[in-house]
Amino acid sequence: MNKHIIPNILKTQGAISGHLDIPTKDGSIGKLYVEDSGESSSSIATLLCISGIGDIRMSYRTFANEYAKKNYRLIVSDIRGFGDSSHGFSEYSAEEVASDIKQIIAQKKLNDKIILVGNSLAAGSCILVASENIPSIKGVMMFGPLVHDMFSDKVVSPMTYPLLTGSWGKYLWFGFHSLLFVRKNKPEGHKEHVEHVKRNFRETDATATLGKFFRATKIDVEKSMTKVTIPTLAVYGANDWEYLSPSAERAWLDKQFEHNPLFESHMIPNAGNYPYLEAFEETAKIVDPFLQKLYLTKNNKPNNSTINDALQS
Repeated sequence: MNKHIIPNILKTQGAISGHLDIPTKDGSIGKLYVEDSGESSSSIATLLCISGIGDIRMSYRTFANEYAKKNYRLIVSDIRGFGDSSHGFSEYSAEEVASDIKQIIAQKKLNDKIILVGNSLAAGSCILVASENIPSIKGVMMFGPLVHDMFSDKVVSPMTYPLLTGSWGKYLWFGFHSLLFVRKNKPEGHKEHVEHVKRNFRETDATATLGKFFRATKIDVEKSMTKVTIPTLAVYGANDWEYLSPSAERAWLDKQFEHNPLFESHMIPNAGNYPYLEAFEETAKIVDPFLQKLYLTKNNKPNNSTINDALQS
C-alpha cells in the first residue's frame, strides 16, 4: 500500500516515499507514511520530523525543504491516525507515537546523528524516545510542545466524547485549527494545506482519533523528562491557542529541564502553534545556532566547513 492522498512535500532529487508497516498490539499492521530526502555521505545529520495531532506532514513543507538544502537528510512522517498514516491503527497516545519513531529509525536503518523533531503531542513522543538514551539520537527539537497533562486537559478531555463523536466534531476542529495560525499573512501553500486537512477529516476517522489522542494521558512524558540529557530545544509561539498562557507553559518546561544544561527554550512573537512554518525565518535563526552547537560538541563532530557552508546557504 503506497497510495497517498497528501501531496509529497520533499522536492530534493532522489527523495523517496511510501508506507512503513508498523506492527500493532492487536496483531494488525498500521501503515505509516514517510517521506525521505535520501541518504548522502555528505549529510550533516538526519532530522526526523513527526507532524502534530489533527494535522498532516504538509506543515513541514518549508522547514523540510530548507534544511534539505542545508545538507541535512530529512525524514518526514504523518503522525499515526492522520494524513496518509490514517489506516491500520487503533491505539493513540504519545507512547504509541514514540514506538512509531523507533520503528522509523529501525526500518530506515538510521545508525547515527539523528535529531528528533516534533510538533504538539509528537514533541512529547520525541521526549520519550530521547529518555531511553539511544546513542544514535543526538538532539530533540520541539515546536509548540504538548508534553504534560495541563489544567485545560481536565476540562477538555471529558468534553471530547460529545464534541468529537458526532458529525459536527470535524467542524469544531476546523475552527480551532484556523486559530493556530495567527499572522495575517499566511505561509505559502496555506490554502492547500488546510484543504487537505479538511479532506482527511471528511474521508477518515480522524475526528474520533483526535478525541482518543486528547484523552490519552501524558504523565509518562512528564516523568521521562529528567532522563533527557541530550541537547533539547523548545520553540513556542507567543500566541499559541493550545495553551492558556504560552509564557507560563514555557516557564514550566524550563523548570522541568533545569537538570539539563543543554536545554534551551525560545518564544517567537506573533506566532501560533506552527512557528517553524508561520515564522520560519525567525525559527531558523534559533534552530541554526542550536544545530551548530550540537555538531560542534565533543564526539559528535562532522567536518566544520561542511556545517558552516550549510548554515550559510
